[in-house]
Amino acid sequence: MENKLDIAKDWLPRYTGMPLKDFGHNILLTNFSDY
Repeated sequence: MENKLDIAKDWLPRYTGMPLKDFGHNILLTNFSDY
């Protein structure tokens, strides 16, 4: 079973198009269409 870190490492580049090395220490994920 994958842990949360493994899932995030797989998900972030796939859905954002950015490599992991380009992300900072903190990431804020939001769904702006619902605000």
